[in-house]
Amino acid sequence: KNLLQKDSERIAFQQAMGQQVLLTLREIGVKAGKIDAPSQGLEKVLEGCDQILQKFKESGFIEKYTLDGSDYDSRYWGPDSPPTSVTVTFDSPATLGGCLIMTQEAGSFRPDYVGQALVAYFEECKVLFPSPYAEASGLGFSQP
Repeated sequence: KNLLQKDSERIAFQQAMGQQVLLTLREIGVKAGKIDAPSQGLEKVLEGCDQILQKFKESGFIEKYTLDGSDYDSRYWGPDSPPTSVTVTFDSPATLGGCLIMTQEAGSFRPDYVGQALVAYFEECKVLFPSPYAEASGLGFSQP
């Protein structure tokens, strides 16, 4: 039986999971600090993402990763600016098998600790995704 019947429940669970993973990463030494991206830009946020991904790699949870924020330009980072794309790619996550099975079952839940930790970090820094599933490219920032 599926304990999380509604998509909204699964999304809330995944968000809580991402926040807890981010908290745990900080407890073990990841220094991805809270940044106010709307006023400070995206540079430090991307550095924090790199630290998060590096810890996952060091722990063997992922094999390798790339973080591409080359679309970011501080001149176009504002409430009336177009979205900024950030691409994160990581290989061989420990949860790959579970993600594939869940996808085959057509559910909206995925045991994606890496992605959800990054989403939690972006949200904490007031960077918004256009989708609650955080699978879309293109980032904007929340209004204060």
